[in-house]
Amino acid sequence: MITIHQAPSGAYKGGFTLITEKCDLLVNNRTAIAKKFSGENNLMCIAAGVIYTMADENVDIEKMAECRKLLKEQAGFFSELRKMAELIILSKMTLSEDPKKYVSDLKSVYDKVKNAKFKDSPYLVLACVIICDLGVSDDCDKIIEKAKEIMDRMEKEHPILTSKSDFSFIMFLALSYKDVDTILKDMEEGYDYLKNTYKLNVTGNAMQGLCELLAVTYGEMQSKCDRVVRIYKTFKNHKSAYGSDAEFSALGILADIDESPEKLVDEIIKAADYLKEQSGFTDKVSDRKQRLMYATLLVADVYSRNADVLHNPLISNTLSILTTQRIVKTITVLVNIATQVLPAVLDGATSTSSTDAAEAGDDK
Repeated sequence: MITIHQAPSGAYKGGFTLITEKCDLLVNNRTAIAKKFSGENNLMCIAAGVIYTMADENVDIEKMAECRKLLKEQAGFFSELRKMAELIILSKMTLSEDPKKYVSDLKSVYDKVKNAKFKDSPYLVLACVIICDLGVSDDCDKIIEKAKEIMDRMEKEHPILTSKSDFSFIMFLALSYKDVDTILKDMEEGYDYLKNTYKLNVTGNAMQGLCELLAVTYGEMQSKCDRVVRIYKTFKNHKSAYGSDAEFSALGILADIDESPEKLVDEIIKAADYLKEQSGFTDKVSDRKQRLMYATLLVADVYSRNADVLHNPLISNTLSILTTQRIVKTITVLVNIATQVLPAVLDGATSTSSTDAAEAGDDK
């Protein structure tokens, strides 16, 4: 039996949670980025700030400015590399050991994916970031072929629910150990189960996004869905309804954390309330649903530090890859929220206990 992961020891110190420290780091990073890149969308400043926060780093603004010059040398003004995802790319370049090589490799992968006839978009750029960050550029052709098969079959079997916004997550699915038939079977099983078992009042696209997210991991789909539903309903019990559209899928990143829904939700609400008082996260620039989503990412990062990476023959089980996958997951969530769509990326081997399934059954 595959078990879900324990929260890390020492999650609290000196009366202040690590989550609060993460919030402070995120606020400081976002503020510095927004000040330097004043014309950028606040959501993308937050996205770049979260990348640094997940890496436990303070933003290096001067290095980001230098990396922007390197990016301009590699990509034309109208390139998607210079549009919505630019701050994300600059953050990744700055955190890499060799920014010039990073952007060169990214451009090479991006050109290959574009030549595969995928529609150009920020999601395409994000998919390329995933390939580069996971160090599997040499297998790019095989990954693209598998991703294309997944996308083609999804468009054929579920055309209404499938769009280009799914692509960044599909690319991550293409890296998984599962074959295409298994991936699609798991996604369909999860979607039908959610739709026919629960009355969640969430959109079909939101349910599909969650099932795409959960299909990449180990574990029985219905149990994973039960776990997420328990968390979702706990927000309602706390009179703090979670987003029922784009944000809903993000709850899947909590599915592999061995902590009660009540504890997780309490931490998320406290973190969201804390962020509400900070520059860049007030009601004027960020609504409550978005703050809850950011808080979900931070709580998941603190509690999933010991999670395993995907059992993928292409990916080594190392600490550096583990950290990278958490950040890749976060990038995907934030880029898609910024464009009002959210197919989240979840790393880690996931399962749930029989207790979770039984307790979730009480809500059916």
